[in-house]
Amino acid sequence: MKRLTGILAVICGNVILAFGIAAFLEPTGIISGGTTGIGLFVQEIFGLPVSVTYGIVNVVCFLLGLMILGREFAMSTLLSTVIFPFILGFFERMEGISSLTDDYFLCAVLAGTLSGTGVGLVIRFNASTGGMDIPPLIANKLFGIPIGTMMLAINVLTLALQLTFSDTEQILYGLVQTVLLSLVLDHVLLFGKHQANLMIISPEYEKIHRILLENETGVTLFPVETGYKGEKQKAILCAISSRRLPRIKQLVEAADPTAFILVNSSTEVMGRGFTLPR
Repeated sequence: MKRLTGILAVICGNVILAFGIAAFLEPTGIISGGTTGIGLFVQEIFGLPVSVTYGIVNVVCFLLGLMILGREFAMSTLLSTVIFPFILGFFERMEGISSLTDDYFLCAVLAGTLSGTGVGLVIRFNASTGGMDIPPLIANKLFGIPIGTMMLAINVLTLALQLTFSDTEQILYGLVQTVLLSLVLDHVLLFGKHQANLMIISPEYEKIHRILLENETGVTLFPVETGYKGEKQKAILCAISSRRLPRIKQLVEAADPTAFILVNSSTEVMGRGFTLPR
């Protein structure tokens, strides 16, 4: 069931990404990085559809990844490599898709949002969109070049290629699209994973400890010493979902109105009670 969910998520992510490219990037000529940017450059210079260039780049990068990064990596990338060019080609041939809006800013916003959502969905399920995501991984393995640095260099080079035929507005809208893609991608990867961390320091720690356990909240105790009076006691650390935070704070304050409560946000919590059953 989990494997099927992952496959469906990867397909859905590729559909969202392809729609964003066909409906809002290709018709406007807004510049983009990665494989999409290479496709837009080749389309402008040679008239080759973006989907064809995307397919060629994907296959070449996939074969390099298979040889250098191994079979396990290649298998996680295979689905996107195979299906994306066909999905993009389908949208490119769809009547009316290129005339949904002629507002360049709206196209940049929608392209960035949809692209970030699609790529984020694929990555969230431990897969890859393939294409120009692979060379940075290869460079990192062979030469130790940081992945982020290599990805930035490739995107800058790809954007530079499009400057030869893009006007100032297309370049500026392209920057908007690229920034939005990154922001949305991060939010998709972390969506639903934010949790609240509570550190509770109180002389009534035993009572609070018992109350939290009775309310199905896992806790960790560790020794501390108060700074003002130098009293030795135990602090309580627990991780809870954000929606439970008001209730847990209410329980702690009822047990000790003077309790010191420190609340932090975590992007992800793993382990029993979260990613594993209790």
